[in-house]
Amino acid sequence: MVSLCLAEVRGTRPERHTMTNDRARKQSIRARMAATGEPYSVAAHHLAGFEAAGGATAAKVAARASATLDEPGVRMGIHAVIWVPWVETAETPREQRRGGAQGLARRLLGTLLHDGTHVAGEGFAEPAARRYMIDCGRRLGGFACREGAVDQGRHGWRVPPVRQQSDQEIVIVMHWLWPLWALTGTAAARPVGTEAVRGIACQQLIVEVDLARALEAGGEGWPASFRPGPEAPTTAALAVWIDERRVRRVRFSQSAHGEVSPEPADRASTIEVELWDFGTSVAHLDWSRFP
Repeated sequence: MVSLCLAEVRGTRPERHTMTNDRARKQSIRARMAATGEPYSVAAHHLAGFEAAGGATAAKVAARASATLDEPGVRMGIHAVIWVPWVETAETPREQRRGGAQGLARRLLGTLLHDGTHVAGEGFAEPAARRYMIDCGRRLGGFACREGAVDQGRHGWRVPPVRQQSDQEIVIVMHWLWPLWALTGTAAARPVGTEAVRGIACQQLIVEVDLARALEAGGEGWPASFRPGPEAPTTAALAVWIDERRVRRVRFSQSAHGEVSPEPADRASTIEVELWDFGTSVAHLDWSRFP
């Protein structure tokens, strides 16, 4: 089984620092620069217009996210391409590919690690209880999340018991419900179109989220970011699809430096979470074993 330790890393809880609005705004500008290649002034101008788009749409997105997190049962699908240093894949932009022997070695490594860097699966979630089961196939096995702790293992293996955490310990995970929690802190939203998700008409938006606001709205117990990084983000930008009541799809990229943007970026992992069949029963799941 190929695995890149996608499940959990335990470490010391970072000290919390108050982030000024100015610093948070600069981080949002840098995230857009990384995603689009725009100079600072252009990215800042875009963000200023983005912030002026109005709070009503942002409040609507946050409300949809909260309603989704209250769901007792839903089908969930995940897809991710995990960025790894010194690896080239079919998704690597042409201008970033190396030539010669080094490029050949990087592409060969990408082929060998393909099953570990390309994650896709489907399963069931009980967002109201912060738990889910995702089947990712024979090679990667499955993900199991209970009480906020995410584990990865082979089909049928017993899920490890949830370990008690001290005040100085935190579990940092690739938590597939994290983007829903982040959306509860939506500070600005810009509609970009409409698109059907599994036959359901949805509005597509680009949103800016304030993770401190998400902490107030969505509660504690969530990881600081979707994937561990050198610095936990305080703001994030995501693409989201919503219907009249709930969130149907979320897509974003997280760079090696922890910045979260709605479009694919250099040195970044791309993640997508999709939800459907709301209200489905999860009573048949055996939460003690991997799917």
